[in-house]
Amino acid sequence: MKNSVALFTTTLFAFACLVGCGERTNSEQEGFANQIKQFQMDYKEAEGNDIAQDNACKAFDEYVKGHPVNNWGATVVEVNSFLGSRWIVADADGISYKVWPENDAKWSDLGEDILGRLKVGDEISFSGTVNHEMSFTCSGKMSEPEIQVDPNSVSIQ
Repeated sequence: MKNSVALFTTTLFAFACLVGCGERTNSEQEGFANQIKQFQMDYKEAEGNDIAQDNACKAFDEYVKGHPVNNWGATVVEVNSFLGSRWIVADADGISYKVWPENDAKWSDLGEDILGRLKVGDEISFSGTVNHEMSFTCSGKMSEPEIQVDPNSVSIQ
């Protein structure tokens, strides 16, 4: 009987980890993603009304700019460098996060070697501040958000 209870407990724990331990997002990040989805719905529902769509885009921009990021999770899609700047592209909940310091020298404070160790598909956790959404157009912002985060920490999960 003791062995059955121990086996059941171990199996239940393993199942709970399979279902819950792999969660990359926290409730704060989920709330952020849900608000972005609401802006996207407002934009879509305003089709044919440029003023209402512009208002949705402005509200989106105001919401994301300066938004705090605390231990958010995402899956690495790319690790890039161009003209002396380096950044990580990671996706979660239909949002592309560009983990990209305002000052590239900041990578040395964050543990620069992380960039060379990352692989596509790695799960990362990051904290910092949202700078802005990077799309050139309002429709791009609403269809495929690209959120630039100035990180103060990045780690591989």
